[in-house]
Amino acid sequence: MGIVIRQGAKYSLVAYVGVLVGALTNLFLMPAFLSPEQIGVFRQILANATLLSAIVLAGMPQVIDRFHPYFEGKRRDAFFSMSIAYTLMAFAGLSLLLWWGKKLYLGLYIDKSPHVELYFYYLFPLTLGIAFQSIIEAWCRAYLRIAVPALFRDFFLKATIALLVVAVGVHWIAFGRVFDAVAAYYVIAVLGLTAYLYRLHRFRLFPAGWWAIVQGRLREMMEYAVFILMGGLSIVVVNQADIMMLGMLLGEADTGIYTIAFFMANVIEIPRRAISQITTPLISRAWAKQAIGELSELYCRSAINQMLIGGALFLLIWLNRKEIFVIMPQGEVYRQGMQVLFWVGLARFFDMAMGVNNEILLQSRYYKFALLSNILLAVLVIATNWWFIPWMGLEGAALATFLSMLVYNLLRSVFLWVKVRIHPFSKESAGAALVLLALWAALELMPLLPVQTLLGAFVNVLIRSGLLVLLLAAAIWKWRLSAELADIAEAFLKKLRRRG
Repeated sequence: MGIVIRQGAKYSLVAYVGVLVGALTNLFLMPAFLSPEQIGVFRQILANATLLSAIVLAGMPQVIDRFHPYFEGKRRDAFFSMSIAYTLMAFAGLSLLLWWGKKLYLGLYIDKSPHVELYFYYLFPLTLGIAFQSIIEAWCRAYLRIAVPALFRDFFLKATIALLVVAVGVHWIAFGRVFDAVAAYYVIAVLGLTAYLYRLHRFRLFPAGWWAIVQGRLREMMEYAVFILMGGLSIVVVNQADIMMLGMLLGEADTGIYTIAFFMANVIEIPRRAISQITTPLISRAWAKQAIGELSELYCRSAINQMLIGGALFLLIWLNRKEIFVIMPQGEVYRQGMQVLFWVGLARFFDMAMGVNNEILLQSRYYKFALLSNILLAVLVIATNWWFIPWMGLEGAALATFLSMLVYNLLRSVFLWVKVRIHPFSKESAGAALVLLALWAALELMPLLPVQTLLGAFVNVLIRSGLLVLLLAAAIWKWRLSAELADIAEAFLKKLRRRG
């Protein structure tokens, strides 16, 4: 367990630093140094490359996670070689299709996002780079190493983008060179991760008889890969569809404005990832013992904790929305994304408030329903975006995200109730909802300084955020809305009393 704890601690540190770098880049550097059109086309190219890389990978990283224990010693070299060969062949096939369908692809963007055509050819190196990085990361996980891959993915990449944005802003490089540099970064990242992996295991590429070694489990791996491809691709579609469709239906500037607001709202779900990692092994053990009571308790506790944490983050962002756009460079431009902030933020809050339904399904014999619901979510996202964006613009894309997440979570929750008789709600859920609504109303109506000045905006954020944290902590402690958070709130209040 020592290596797990060490790697987990290092991974968490890298992830949080990466979040800070991402926030600095998205909220300050990009609005200050790039136009909305430039942000939009940059995000569109990356979104398309991410989707294409998911098609190339076809679930191979998850196949590595699942099947690497069956290949030891020289057999592992054969499996490694197969994963590399498959990725290269899949990329070659997809590249031919993309080249052949270039006119069709660009036809989707030419009216509203004409600059996508200028950077079309960067899709090839970016797709290959993202795919290979994912493969090498999977092999590093097989050796219980997650910190160094996270360093390349969550810190070095974000830091590189931040530096490139500044370089464009001070006219050291032209905007088009950003894509050259990002493509070069992926080459360096893949080479660096490969060297790190070689230190962990001195693999031999394509050893004699490698194909015969992997053939024994090839059919099983292919069946699993098809299953993972459908589920994984649907998640990528869910995460990237709005950006891609905004580029097709509205244009590059609107896409740029949307992505900035979308990033702010997405901050709400960061704690959910940590809770998911902590609860997944507990859920797996409960299913193994068929301890439905334990499952129900985990479901309810995760829901109330995520509701309170997600609610606090949503209110921190939404209550300070005017001040955020005053503090942000070119805030008057990006203020157009305010309703995006509301609907996407509400979607993330609702997703958290419904608990760990995804984790419960994935660890159960009903895991195939998780796949079906992911596919349904992808279809919903595409359909609602296609309908709402021409009608409502930026707000339409955000509303599509909210409605899709609403239906998705309700469907999963109803399924778990019908099949297992568990639900995420408790008496504390109603109390938490009332407290959050009361704080929202009180702090929304509270008179503060005018927000036209930078000083006034900063003071308002400090006062409103401080009151929200203090009052919510007091409510959690007084009414024991969450046992875990109440203990933290009690410790926090004790510190305040001692200082007072």
